[in-house]
Amino acid sequence: MGPTAGARMNSRRGARLISAALFSAGAAVTDLVAAGKAESPGFGVLLAAIGLLQLGVVGCAFAWPRQRVLWIAGLVSLALLAFWALTRLAGWSPGPPFWLAEDRFAGMTDFLSATLRLLAGMLFLLASSARRGTTQRSRVATFMHTAARALPALLISGILTFASLAFVANGDSPGPVGSPSGVPVGAMTTVTYCTLDGVRLAMDVYEPSAAAVRPAPAVVYVHGSVWLFGGRGSDGPYFDQLQRQLNDRGFVVASIDYRLAPLYPFPAQIEDPKCAARYLRAHAAELGIDPNKIAGWGASSGGSSTALMAMAGTPASWDRGESLDQSSRVQAVVDMSGPVDYAAQGASYSGPGVLLSKLVGASLFREPGAVQAASAVSYAAPRDVPFLIVHGTKDFVVPAAESQELADHLQTGGTPVRLMLIEGATHVGIDPAITSQIPTAVDFLSDVLVSNGPIAGPFTFHEDLTCPLACPAS
Repeated sequence: MGPTAGARMNSRRGARLISAALFSAGAAVTDLVAAGKAESPGFGVLLAAIGLLQLGVVGCAFAWPRQRVLWIAGLVSLALLAFWALTRLAGWSPGPPFWLAEDRFAGMTDFLSATLRLLAGMLFLLASSARRGTTQRSRVATFMHTAARALPALLISGILTFASLAFVANGDSPGPVGSPSGVPVGAMTTVTYCTLDGVRLAMDVYEPSAAAVRPAPAVVYVHGSVWLFGGRGSDGPYFDQLQRQLNDRGFVVASIDYRLAPLYPFPAQIEDPKCAARYLRAHAAELGIDPNKIAGWGASSGGSSTALMAMAGTPASWDRGESLDQSSRVQAVVDMSGPVDYAAQGASYSGPGVLLSKLVGASLFREPGAVQAASAVSYAAPRDVPFLIVHGTKDFVVPAAESQELADHLQTGGTPVRLMLIEGATHVGIDPAITSQIPTAVDFLSDVLVSNGPIAGPFTFHEDLTCPLACPAS
């Protein structure tokens, strides 16, 4: 900046303008990327228009950095924030939630973009109120001073924008309209298995080869990530391995999306897997599935969902959506590192688990009694649904004591159950020692659903770290 009085903004005003532009651009890019994953074309167009409007605001602010222009820029940013609050917090949105496109991978991504709009609006207004001043600094010195003031905003906006874009980019697209008449053998196709609250829920169906016996047993896979993050393709190599091994043994594998918190609190995370089981039964003929041989396999919080699918006496209200004439129960369960007693988590967790417990509780359990309702140990044990439970003794996310509690509860109720506590192992998806038990789990499902054999028979253990029922305390 030159020394001419009133000809340039002072460094404080410039820093505020630059900071506001960074925050506004971050929100705009997030909206534009999310527009391609909107639930409807109309929502996608509107979301893209919001993103372009924010970029236009940034362009005008830099082209004409006058007080009135910056003031209008601030009001536009805050008006978009108010629109978000009405459609998101107050629920003023026809059909499916407008911001679902941003929340397909993480249920709070739209909160990040809303934070960017809030900061942009405040800083635009502050920049409009900052007086112009004279400066005797050189152009280089003024630039350096302005850049130093804007550096914190650059870092904060960079972190928030990167997180928002990463979450949006990793989100799955909505399920297709309509369902195929069948899935080619040895192939994968995506179907919409349920529509709840206007949201099309997608399922990837992996068919075994032509050599598989038909009708085939099926597995509903429910991904983890504390019911807050992820999608049907988010469990990466862990899921890829179990999917291949199950297909090789003649199983149909169905990996599902489900509604995420905090946009959808509990019981959405059990309503959707139950709807998936009903879908498979309703379309068993087209998919080549035996409707009497459907298992649930869940990792982490997904294990909680699959356990609830099998328990007796769960609320009938959890059956929502299509195919209500079909049963939503499963005939076997594989639960890896699943939380099953949410009421006990506050006392059981330590270290990072304390924060996790509070986050999950605030996001999921908004209704009285929801904590107990989400805990599998609150329900009667099913006598006819065998369980395989795998857990690491050093799990820092979900205490191994929860799996021990569930196994005791099931055993007392007469449920066939096999508990494998892996000494020294941590959490599913983190520790290879847990992943190495996938072949054991596939053997278990094959014994139960294909051979109709008792699970009390011997298993082939793939690690020396496992014990048949429970490892002795170290």
